[in-house]
Amino acid sequence: MSSSSQLQLPLHPSVAGDTPDAEAQKDSQGQQQVVAEAPPTTNADSDAVADRAIPRYTHDWLNKHALQSQPEASAVSQPGSPLLPSTNPLAAESIAASNSSASNLVIGQSLLVDSHENSEIDSALGSEDRDRLSSTASLNSTVLEYRFANGRRYHAFEDDAYHLPNDEQEIDRLDIQHLVWSLTLQKRLHIAPLTSNTLHDVLDVGTGVGNWAIEFADLHPQADVIGTDLSPIQPAWTPPNCSFLIDNAEDEWVYERQFDFVHSRMLLMGMHDWPRYFRQAWKHLRPGGWIEVQEVQFPVAFADDDSVPPDSPLLVWSQRVREAAAKAGIDTMCSTQFKSQLQRQGFVNIKEKWPKWALGPWPRGHQEKEIGVYTLENTKQFVSAIALKLWTKYLDWSPEAVEMFLVEVRKDLDDRKKHYYWQMAILAAQKPPTAST
Repeated sequence: MSSSSQLQLPLHPSVAGDTPDAEAQKDSQGQQQVVAEAPPTTNADSDAVADRAIPRYTHDWLNKHALQSQPEASAVSQPGSPLLPSTNPLAAESIAASNSSASNLVIGQSLLVDSHENSEIDSALGSEDRDRLSSTASLNSTVLEYRFANGRRYHAFEDDAYHLPNDEQEIDRLDIQHLVWSLTLQKRLHIAPLTSNTLHDVLDVGTGVGNWAIEFADLHPQADVIGTDLSPIQPAWTPPNCSFLIDNAEDEWVYERQFDFVHSRMLLMGMHDWPRYFRQAWKHLRPGGWIEVQEVQFPVAFADDDSVPPDSPLLVWSQRVREAAAKAGIDTMCSTQFKSQLQRQGFVNIKEKWPKWALGPWPRGHQEKEIGVYTLENTKQFVSAIALKLWTKYLDWSPEAVEMFLVEVRKDLDDRKKHYYWQMAILAAQKPPTAST
């Protein structure tokens, strides 16, 4: 991050996770499962979600689909949990979920095909909920000029640094993606075992529309949260302890402070040198501070049930995305190296989770189906956004040829007989408390 290129967006004031490494096992059907030990309960950060911390389009949906089996929250806040009004039903439910053993699990660590699959999960969302998928708020800023190509809008600041658009359609998609992460983590924002009394400075790298940074700032009013991104697409309303910077995470970091937590999510299509990223995070973390990365892998994965032939359009699409990304200097399987890279940098206490996002409601389990429905919508919006930029630039495809191929890809996505999923990665690691600054 160069100081000359770092721009701060205007601040508009407005009114814990899993600790042990997961053990991979195989069940009797050969499906991979993850068994995690129970985390410590003392002074753990609960990450309850307050009303205004949730994008408007998700609020009623999350209330309607709250886990009915969770106990009611105590009026007294737990150690390390934010002080939230007991009259807030969503906040109370979230605190209860965080203090429940059920919240210790990351949803989707194993997927099994539901042999009794039906369409009830789709109708359960309702037309009103579907309408909310396109209801978002964005920042109309003149901080940067935009660049337009193939009918999409892109950031102009270091325009080759990231390969996805930043228009309203993409903002809608990012909101859906944030919801899927919220469902996966059971309304938590991280797996790192953070404690509120040690959180003073937090960095969210590649903040996108700013949902994560805003929610984290709401939950931790004592912490100063900075979100950075190449695009000024964050909402105008923010908590008073949250601010946004226009910056490229691959430039030299010039912060005059150190952080207690460095978080990033879905940087895949904009990160060319992960070891350097981890070095810079190490340099700017206080001793004892945590880093967490949440990423996706390409190509798309699929169940081992012969439902996906090797020439399936979605599979071919994802393989070509990986090929084009490689020509751009991006490794779409980079998360397989994260643990060793973090260890080489000196990080300790590494926690890892490997959830799977089904494309559609084909897996067993109500929560897995919910994730599948939203992931399918997310992917439908994503296939064009990434292919138009990468394929026309690195594979010499014309926009017309891309769109013609995507017709088959979308048909493939709607094929309920095929059991695709995205392999996700969540890794958290700590800078040793005894490390030099």
